[in-house]
Amino acid sequence: MTKSTISSISQATLAKLLMLSTRQIRNLTRDGVIPRLRNGTYATGPSIQAYFSHLEQAAERRHARSADLDRLRSARAREIELRIAEKEKRLCDTEMVFNAIREILNVVRDEFGPLAANFTAGPEKRARLQGELDDIFARADARIRNQETRIAAKH
Repeated sequence: MTKSTISSISQATLAKLLMLSTRQIRNLTRDGVIPRLRNGTYATGPSIQAYFSHLEQAAERRHARSADLDRLRSARAREIELRIAEKEKRLCDTEMVFNAIREILNVVRDEFGPLAANFTAGPEKRARLQGELDDIFARADARIRNQETRIAAKH
């Protein structure tokens, strides 16, 4: 399309097409949103496209701000929940929890330690029972380490 074949319209006509006031058209022109031709008129197609592009960009900015506000609200709510949980003594350090679990497991292991020697007469049965107990406690240790790693990865 050459310049001479571009259809041009007045500010008032463009305002009617876009359902805006002439003041809004002037402001959009001043802000560089809608281009004006040298003779003070507006190219129909490019003006409408520019306005729709402007609307899309404004919607994207609103959506981005809304998403940012949602993240901020969620973070604030989480912070408040954590403060309340801490005040109510429902929060504790995960390292402390895992240390307590290990301590309890060690007590149980110590209590079960002499079991094989006390209740089996033969050395083969004693060794087999001790091996079974050692395997049980090794699996428990592995599960504790697995949970600790999984929880640490979330934070």
